[in-house]
Amino acid sequence: MITGGEPILQARQLEPLAGSLKSQGYFIEVETNGTIVPTHEFAISVDQWNVSPKLENSGNSTKSRETPLALEYFANLPSAFFKYVVEDQSDVDEVVALNSKYKIAATKTLLMPQATKKVELVKKSRILVERCQEEGFRFSTRLHVLLWGAKRGV
Repeated sequence: MITGGEPILQARQLEPLAGSLKSQGYFIEVETNGTIVPTHEFAISVDQWNVSPKLENSGNSTKSRETPLALEYFANLPSAFFKYVVEDQSDVDEVVALNSKYKIAATKTLLMPQATKKVELVKKSRILVERCQEEGFRFSTRLHVLLWGAKRGV
């Protein structure tokens, strides 16, 4: 798993590492926010892309969080999955609109509730699961919050 900040910013530097690991039989996953198209040399070593575009709830401007060329690139990859962090129902509406705009399959879409407390996570999860079923999306919880709450370093 290659993650941390935005790894595609270091794609040229990561090419030798990813290529070496791939040649040794490792399965390579990369987490990205979906704002940068990776280099071809880096992309050929990646088995799965975990694309987490920021939504309006992030506080980032549309221009900084939505790069059409990059989202179109990832939407067309069979190995790319999209995970969205959801605060409320309006965020799900935004996901539906993004998926429609970039032709992202519902089956490649995961919704995760934004929460730092167990009780909040459980409440939001119940609502979000229903919406996932309606839209054909997948659901992902925040296991660390269920186990340890807002505790850091666990």
